[in-house]
Amino acid sequence: MSGLTHEELSTASYLDAGATGSIVKATGGTVCMITAHNVSAAVRYVKLYNKATAAAAAATPKLRFHLAAGASLSVAVPNGIYFPAGIGVRCVTGVADNDNTGATLNDVLINIAYK
Repeated sequence: MSGLTHEELSTASYLDAGATGSIVKATGGTVCMITAHNVSAAVRYVKLYNKATAAAAAATPKLRFHLAAGASLSVAVPNGIYFPAGIGVRCVTGVADNDNTGATLNDVLINIAYK
């Protein structure tokens, strides 16, 4: 990743990102990589938010990812994507921004590398 060393990135891992979001970083930060694996038998949606507090259904995601049943994704962004307020994540069963049905615990494994 464009001159970054492993010491410059922090990581977060979630098995329980659901309808009430998790805070990856409570201050401004840059997402450099995200991986997710859906082990459930149904579609799940991973959503990233520009928020310093836990995102809820009323928040608008900055990024949305569709995960088909049994699917994985891996996205590396060499220069990163900046989230000025903070970095939040949710995982829900519906595509709509206001979907409030959280994924079941252990449905989706999410890993985020950020600085």
